Amino acid sequence: MKWAIILLVTAVYFAGCSGKSEKEYYQEADIAFEKGDYEGAIALFEKAIDCAPKSAYAESSQYRIALVYSNDLKDVRKSMDSFRKFRESFPESKEAPTALFLIAYFYNNELHQLDSARMVYEEFLKLYPDDKLAHSAKFELESLGKDPLHVLQSQTPVEEPPPRVAEKKTNKK
Repeated sequence: MKWAIILLVTAVYFAGCSGKSEKEYYQEADIAFEKGDYEGAIALFEKAIDCAPKSAYAESSQYRIALVYSNDLKDVRKSMDSFRKFRESFPESKEAPTALFLIAYFYNNELHQLDSARMVYEEFLKLYPDDKLAHSAKFELESLGKDPLHVLQSQTPVEEPPPRVAEKKTNKK
């Protein structure tokens, strides 16, 4: 009976992966991405995740899916959903803070949902106060709902140019 269960689990595993490894799917996704087949790349990244949901390939695949939706397909909502899924699946990843920051950034700068952006930026600062993006999160919080040009002008001190010093003329020959 024990062997039957092991064989069944093994068969289900390989049926879901069609005999390919998560690495092979990841590599195929990379090729599809390089060819500009973004939807195909996403489908292959998802197969890599399905093969080994907690592997390094799955982690990278989920993050790449979010980036493809954001950068290449310009689908902010799907990108945000993918970053959320990434954080849920890989909360200890070194990219988890960036994923959370980007969710807040999209709420603020793409969807203009300031209350949601505020909540996510505050969560970011609570979870990752020393992260490299903490300064940016604080700046984003301070500037929520404000005109970006006005915020930048008020942040950058305007220095007056130094007074011109008249050149001394010497009569050396």
